[in-house]
Amino acid sequence: MDASDKALFSTILETVWEMCCDPLSDLRQRGYWWVLKDACTLEEFETACRAVLAETVYHKTPLPGVLLERVKAQRALARRQEKIRDKAANDTEKARAEAQQRRLLADPAERDRYDSHMRACLDQLNSILGSNWRTLAELDAAGAARTRQRRARHQRQTFKPAREEDVG
Repeated sequence: MDASDKALFSTILETVWEMCCDPLSDLRQRGYWWVLKDACTLEEFETACRAVLAETVYHKTPLPGVLLERVKAQRALARRQEKIRDKAANDTEKARAEAQQRRLLADPAERDRYDSHMRACLDQLNSILGSNWRTLAELDAAGAARTRQRRARHQRQTFKPAREEDVG
């Protein structure tokens, strides 16, 4: 909150103290402002005051820490709800992908349509890239050959033949 929010903050705080039959002195009001101005927004403060008033059963204005705990609880609830929404969105995407995969596996005609579409896309890509294009099988074979060469080179470096003077 900033200085422009102070008047509304004071009005909300006055409502709380009137409801609790516990008037706040100017010094106590400044203390509430001092503690809460950097800790929450005006909207969070108002929501916390409403929640605390709904739960308060005694005639005493809640301390700033009580209001701040309510703000923290509201923020935690908002984070949990956001995580639930994000998880639901991820689950929806995952479920859609799994359903498509099951459909492809279950229906041979659907699989054939998918394969022909992919072939057309790969042919189009091949025409764009031309002779520089290598198939996935060629890339895999080249990678396996490089791995074999690296392993052989490593083995030669690791197990060098012993010199005669070291043997005996």
